Amino acid sequence: MRSKKELATQKAIEAARIAKSHGAEAFGLGAFWSTVGEKGVKVQEAVPNINITNGGAYTAATVKAAVPGLLASFAKNGGELSSATAAVVGANGVVAFGVARSIANEVAKLILIGTDLARLERSAKTLRKKYPNTVIECSTDISQIKQADLIFSATSDPNPVIFAKDIKEDVWIFDLGRPEDVADEVKEMPNVHIIPGGMVKPPGNMVSEIDLHFGHDMIPACMAETMIMTATKSFDKASLGPITKTKNIDYYLRTGEELGFKIITDDENFEE
Repeated sequence: MRSKKELATQKAIEAARIAKSHGAEAFGLGAFWSTVGEKGVKVQEAVPNINITNGGAYTAATVKAAVPGLLASFAKNGGELSSATAAVVGANGVVAFGVARSIANEVAKLILIGTDLARLERSAKTLRKKYPNTVIECSTDISQIKQADLIFSATSDPNPVIFAKDIKEDVWIFDLGRPEDVADEVKEMPNVHIIPGGMVKPPGNMVSEIDLHFGHDMIPACMAETMIMTATKSFDKASLGPITKTKNIDYYLRTGEELGFKIITDDENFEE
C-alpha cells in the first residue's frame, strides 16, 4: 500500500462501489486501509453516494476510555507512575500524540518516538510548555523504548516495530497498531503485559465465517465505528481525513456503550 498508494486508493474505491451495489449505506476503511486515499477523503470523493469512514473517532474513543484504566492497573500492580518512564511509538500520528497528551502529566519522563524528528520536537515543545515537570525527549530510534516502563504504540506500519530486544522485563505495552506493532516473539515473553488497543466486543453473539485475526468475538474499533454509524444513521459523524473531532469521539464513546459495544482493556496478563 505504501509503495503503490494510487493502486491502493483505486482498490478501496472499487470496493466501496461494490458495497454500494449490494445496498450498503456505509463503507469502513479499517486497520491499515484507514490510511488509504488521504484517510478516506479521496474514496468519498470518488464514491459520493455511500458514506465512508476511516474509523478514527471510535478508535480515539477506545483510547480515551482505556488509558486511565491501564495507568490505574499499572499502579495497582506495583508500578510507580510518579517515577515511571513512558514511550509513545508513532508519535507523529494523531492517535499516538493524543495518547502522549493524555499521559504527559502522569509520568516522570515521556519519550516520543517517530519518523520525523522535527515534527516530534514541535510536539514536544507544546507538551513541555503545558507540563514543565515532565521530562520529554524525542527520537527516531526505536531502541530508546528500552528505558520505558510503559509503551503506547500506534503506528501505521504494516510490519511489527517492537521486538524482544527493544524492551525490558515487566514492561506494559498498549498496542494500538493494526496490524499489530508488537512482534509475536514479544507475546511469548513471561513478564510482559500486552493490552490490545482499539479492540471492541460487539453486542450479542457475533458469528462470522471470516477470520479477522483480532481474536475471538472481537473486532477493531474502526469496524465498530462503521457499524455504530450505520445502526444510528449518524452519517454526519463519519471520520474522514487527518482531523478527528472531539464531539465525534465523545459521541461514539457514549453511543457505543449504549448499544452494548464493550471496549477491550485486558489480555491474559492484565488485571483490571
